[in-house]
Amino acid sequence: MDLWKNERYQEELKNMPVTEDCWEKLYGKHILVTGAAGMVCSFLVDAVMKKNMTAAPGNQIHLTCPVRSIQEARLRFAAHINQKSFTLLEADITKPLHILDGYVFDYIVAGAGSADPYSFAHFPVDTMMGNYLGVYYCLELMKGWNKCRLLYISTGEVYGNAGSGIEDFREDDSYYVNPVSFRACYPNSKRAAETLCASYKKQYNLDIVIGRLCYIYGPTIRDSDSRAVAQFLRKASVREDIVLKSKGEQVRSYCYVADAAAALLHVLVYGISGEAYNIADAKSNCSISQFAELAAHMAGTGCIYAVAEEEEKAGYSKVAKAVQCADKINHLGWKASASLEDGIRRTINILQECSI
Repeated sequence: MDLWKNERYQEELKNMPVTEDCWEKLYGKHILVTGAAGMVCSFLVDAVMKKNMTAAPGNQIHLTCPVRSIQEARLRFAAHINQKSFTLLEADITKPLHILDGYVFDYIVAGAGSADPYSFAHFPVDTMMGNYLGVYYCLELMKGWNKCRLLYISTGEVYGNAGSGIEDFREDDSYYVNPVSFRACYPNSKRAAETLCASYKKQYNLDIVIGRLCYIYGPTIRDSDSRAVAQFLRKASVREDIVLKSKGEQVRSYCYVADAAAALLHVLVYGISGEAYNIADAKSNCSISQFAELAAHMAGTGCIYAVAEEEEKAGYSKVAKAVQCADKINHLGWKASASLEDGIRRTINILQECSI
């Protein structure tokens, strides 16, 4: 699936809601992006490279992307390979990044790590090490540079399970996560990574900001993504009935990938050092079943309810309501532009066209 060649996808990149002032602060900068092949970071990479097409030579934003599979990344970013402003490197982010010795970056976007239920259930150790060590080695690199800012891409799952009576999660909130549950590998590794960021800021005076993503969806979902919304959208794009392995009563905050990528750039440029920011869209809060039914309706299909296997259940979140308050990032000047309906429609249209 070559997203870059799709006209609708090109419009998504062109119209990503980032102000020119924000872009101007990034012009001429060198940015390290880990996890570049992931859903959000791959959109971010494409958006920067799209902006570079119209930027003056001195304003090119330079991206360096260490990836686990250089072959897969070359296919995904084939349109950028020959651009001077784009560098791919093969590296394991759970090991020291010696391949970057001699490099100096203005910004780091630390987005590497597993974020899907299949990984939680089958590779909990890999999930923990990827999420924790992936940012640790970036922080170690930063210690040798005079000026650099790191954006750690975290998750709303760090809030844990608040039980009933909590309307939404705010950045200072923290609730219970059972540390010995199989699924704790994800929220607890993200919590630990956030604490590590705060510790490096305190001990070494590093410049660090954190963006806590809600449930993100969009045309950059990968075929291997086992999250429910990714499965729903893949089914809808081929006009098959959507299968829910639960009643889908859990309420979540959702955000379209173009808006999420724009929010990350806002946090990167305007965020206060040491602060965390929720990235969510209050207008797109809904239950899992409502999301599935909306996608099915747009695709002209239906929803089927089935019983999940125990192995599948191991990767499910037990949190009944995971809604994030976006007031703090709204004060930075960011607001989501795509409604839930619009975002789902745009995703399905692009996926359908790319599969032809």
